[in-house]
Amino acid sequence: MVSQAQKRFAHLNVCSFDKGFHSSANQEALKGILALAVLPRKGKLSKESQDIEKAPAFVKARRAHSAVESAINGLEAWPGCLS
Repeated sequence: MVSQAQKRFAHLNVCSFDKGFHSSANQEALKGILALAVLPRKGKLSKESQDIEKAPAFVKARRAHSAVESAINGLEAWPGCLS
């Protein structure tokens, strides 16, 4: 999905995903094609994971993710907008 998006948007180098997308395989696959792959983990975090998720770039991308989710929700509220 990310590779297809990069074909359309060549400048795409950071992507944020929902918590359910985190896996070691996803992390490794995205490491080679993105400057930053934001894949938050579920559950109790290790010290290393906490440090990663508190990094300014990670936090900024998560906030942008929330803004996009909010915009999608707003569009869904308008009848016929996304159908």
